[in-house]
Amino acid sequence: MASRRQTALLPSGVGEFMRRRVFELGGLILMALAVGLVLAMASFDPSDPSFNTAGGGRVKNLLGYPGAVMADLALQTFGLASSVAVVAFIAWGQAEGHVHMLDPRLRPYLGAYFLIAALVIGVAAEESIKTGKVVLIDDLLQKSGAI
Repeated sequence: MASRRQTALLPSGVGEFMRRRVFELGGLILMALAVGLVLAMASFDPSDPSFNTAGGGRVKNLLGYPGAVMADLALQTFGLASSVAVVAFIAWGQAEGHVHMLDPRLRPYLGAYFLIAALVIGVAAEESIKTGKVVLIDDLLQKSGAI
């Protein structure tokens, strides 16, 4: 009996190419999640409506109601340690996606930038919780005498 020869629908190597693109897309999604978490936590306001806060007023979070819920949930669950998640998502996104968009010599500086941003956001969120009002980065710099 003659063997049947299967012809490939796509050229060889396309499967590996697509697999790499899917992982890179996953890495970019993780980094986008980190940016979203930074924006949500930076604009955290304790009076915004969320799961445990009823509020009928205007949502002040930059990402709207989803950002208010995300920031409140992160800060209520993990406290200031939730700012470390930003760095973890960036690192995981880079490792998962093997991001080649950035010069490898600049990657440590990008990581340091996000680490500092996460720490500043954590301090701003803690001040917001203590004072009950939105504390922006500008307020922290004025309080410290830097500007």
